Amino acid sequence: MTAGIVVSVAMAGFAAAASASVNANKIHRGGTVVIASGAATSLDPISPLWPTGSSYGFQIYGALFDPTGTAGATLAPDLATGYTYSNGFKTLTVTLRKGVKFQDGTAFDSSAVAYNIQRDAGNLSNVSQYFTALTSVTEPSKYTVVIKLSVPDTNLASVLTDTNATYIVSPTAVQVEGATQFGLFPIGAGPFKLTVNTANGQTLNSWTGYYA
Repeated sequence: MTAGIVVSVAMAGFAAAASASVNANKIHRGGTVVIASGAATSLDPISPLWPTGSSYGFQIYGALFDPTGTAGATLAPDLATGYTYSNGFKTLTVTLRKGVKFQDGTAFDSSAVAYNIQRDAGNLSNVSQYFTALTSVTEPSKYTVVIKLSVPDTNLASVLTDTNATYIVSPTAVQVEGATQFGLFPIGAGPFKLTVNTANGQTLNSWTGYYA
């Protein structure tokens, strides 16, 4: 289901991704986003029920990397601060931003990201096609994740930018809530937290713990 109309927006300056026209001179931190649409059946980024074309993703989860808009350019850091390829593009090492937390207080660290990559590669994931060559995900340090593949893939960093694999969920929330409930009230590390999800629409409130 495609996201509906934004009927009330007081956007944070760092989260202008919602579908609304905002005067740049009036952008400020904080506020509420109210989206008039049908019920969002699942806002879990790996769910086949993810609303096509929605702008929920960044608002709730933030992103590992941001696209630069320039072909061949190094991807811009966000929740991840950098990446390097090695072993003939069969290994991707990702470094993470320190001190970030999810909206439930869980640490955003290599353990959380490794959990998400494994989850992305699972049979029920809508992004599993990008991880068919995955052989391992390791955590050599608290803020370093190493992804190893069986064949070279020069696009893996872009997958972690341009697909739903860029959205990192709180492992704690998934495990405590279960997949169905998590899809209705997901927990990420983005600038807005979903607080209302009904047949009439959704409400996202600014989250003061966002790192930016």
